[in-house]
Parts: sequence; structure tokens; C-alpha cells
Amino acid sequence: MEKKYKAEKISAEQAKVYFFKLDENYLSRPVFIEIDENGIIKNYEKGLFDQFDEDLDDLLGL
Repeated sequence: MEKKYKAEKISAEQAKVYFFKLDENYLSRPVFIEIDENGIIKNYEKGLFDQFDEDLDDLLGL
């Protein structure tokens, strides 16, 4: 039996994203990432999506 899935959009209020970053004492602190109704991030935090690139740059000495 084939399963059928219904595609639905969720509202911005239903999506909750937290980014954990280190504070000055090297403790992880959650930062709530705000997303608007179009899926645009309102308060982008450094390292949210670019950590791989930063790590690669460090390894390559760039």
C-alpha cells in the first residue's frame, strides 16, 4: 500500500529555532532565531550556517 503525504506549510509561530553559542565564560547560551512569515531569518547569528566554512578556512590557513 502506497503512503500519500499531504504537504502543508507551518506558520512562523509554529517554527522555533534556537542557536547555542558560547558566552565569555565558555558556557552555551541559547539564542532564539526569529523567522518571518516568508522564512527569512531576522536575527542571523555568526556561525549559524557558516561554521563548516570557518573550520575549513582554519584548517587551510586562510
